[in-house]
Amino acid sequence: LIRSSLVTDKALYGPKEDVTISYTIENRGTNYIVPVLKAGVRIVDQSDKELINETRDINSMLPGTAADLGLIWNTGLNLPGEYTSSLEVRLDGKVVSSNSAAFSILPVTLVTGYIKATPPVVIYGNQVLADYSAGNAGNMDIVGLPLRVLVLDPATQTVMNSFEDTLDLAIDGSVSGRVAFLTQGYGLKTYEVVLQYLHQGTAMHVASTAFTVIDGAPPMVNIISPVAGRYYNAQFDLSVTAMDDISGVDRVQYRVDGGSWRLLPIADSSSGRYSTTWIPEKIDEGPHTINFRAIDRAGNTSITLSTAVTIDLTPPDLTVSTLADGSWTNNEVLNVAGNAIDN
Repeated sequence: LIRSSLVTDKALYGPKEDVTISYTIENRGTNYIVPVLKAGVRIVDQSDKELINETRDINSMLPGTAADLGLIWNTGLNLPGEYTSSLEVRLDGKVVSSNSAAFSILPVTLVTGYIKATPPVVIYGNQVLADYSAGNAGNMDIVGLPLRVLVLDPATQTVMNSFEDTLDLAIDGSVSGRVAFLTQGYGLKTYEVVLQYLHQGTAMHVASTAFTVIDGAPPMVNIISPVAGRYYNAQFDLSVTAMDDISGVDRVQYRVDGGSWRLLPIADSSSGRYSTTWIPEKIDEGPHTINFRAIDRAGNTSITLSTAVTIDLTPPDLTVSTLADGSWTNNEVLNVAGNAIDN
């Protein structure tokens, strides 16, 4: 006397989920060793389409014993609906016991994807490219999926930029795209790029990545003083304006005739003017080349600007030539005012 039973590990499954089927076959006889039993397990869908059929042999089953067997079937991307697992035990080609168990595959919308930001480090004001892909890993077609790509400030969750599209995704289908965002107006920090979709008004996270905005532009420097080509015989200013709209000016420096760089103090923060005074001494006489440069807080150094001046502290020599007393000349004679003297 052969008895059997069959169960699934649960009644409801999603896509790409394992269905574990366990079945038991018993020989309830008292005095007969069953030489060969054939146990066949099938799974069919709602249209009676066979999805799996596995047969096992059970040899020399003693009276009062049982065989516990099982198999695993993955739901994959089979359509939602009702499914039936069944067991038939045959002896000499005849069915001697049978069982069945129903289970369901639920309709599931499952969006997967990735997103990548290029370059991962971008100079302020330049663009960053967001390459994304969205796929349908669920078991039903998706029509009119609202997809979004957002650039977020992670500290405040402020949306810096956004892109939206509406997609149709077949089962196991995917769509790729690229979005370009300009970083004008961004801070010098790391931002998050998020790929998400809307489900019944709720934002569903798919994937995320990040990029960092840096200052890659050096400060702008303009020389105010000294004026190139001028001669100076007294104190004069070494003065420039330095501006940096991104990270800000960290320091301004100057050097004379290729010497070491010196700090140029700030004179007016509102206008970005930096200045010091050079009081020349006798040893400073002659031509000089003065260089200026600025460095911002990100470490970018401006181009070096130069101006050439000459320091002249020596007054001109004046030689007076006169006639000796009682001398005569037929040349024109000038007085100290430069006027001719009548002879």
